Amino acid sequence: MSEALEPRHTDDRPRPAFALRCACGTDIDVSDQDFQFGPLALVAHADYCLVTVRCQPCGTAHHLAIWTIDQQRFISELNAKFFRPEHPDVVALAERYHEAVQQRRGELEIGYLHLGRWRNIDLSSLVVDVPADRFFAPPMAVLAAARAVRQAVATRPGVPAVMRLGPYACRLSFDETPRARHPYALHLSVANAVLPGHLPARDRHWLVSLFFIPSEQDLLLMRPGPTAPVFQYRLPAYEPELNPC
Repeated sequence: MSEALEPRHTDDRPRPAFALRCACGTDIDVSDQDFQFGPLALVAHADYCLVTVRCQPCGTAHHLAIWTIDQQRFISELNAKFFRPEHPDVVALAERYHEAVQQRRGELEIGYLHLGRWRNIDLSSLVVDVPADRFFAPPMAVLAAARAVRQAVATRPGVPAVMRLGPYACRLSFDETPRARHPYALHLSVANAVLPGHLPARDRHWLVSLFFIPSEQDLLLMRPGPTAPVFQYRLPAYEPELNPC
């Protein structure tokens, strides 16, 4: 086994804030000095922070979306020098994110126009392992795809989209609910397609953060599925439109 894949020796150095292993085998937990960190870019309407981390041995740039869990607390606990919204690298990273959202949304729209249905987004190769003791930082493309799905379903009530994230199958739709107190609801169903019924709370909270903005999460109605081992989340809405995301 190569040295890069061996566990890091125990010492007094703090563990990196998130896990990252490059395709070349370089592991941030072995030596964070092998990675160059760019400035942080906050994501509007989300508890996420974007960062580019470059693997110095192979030169690969990893564009990540750090799940901060609570963005305001995250900001308050870091020095202001970490946030430079006018820095060219921050501007470029934010533009890259918005372009990724629009590209994914365009793919969904094309799928509906040409096939009469949404194109499923398959990110089943993603490793979903939300740790309890540090941040989870999946690729930025994951957050961009989830927000694109939300934007797309919001324009066509009743038309669902399905997104696979690691072992999880997420079905999102913006439904009319004529018998309920609120006439509309954004509906997310989450199921484990690999191990039915295995839905750790940390993983579910992360999945919810992808599709709902922070101010909506306290309003969610959650219940287990009636006939299948799934969790269902509903966001009631009075109007046939959603908050920006």
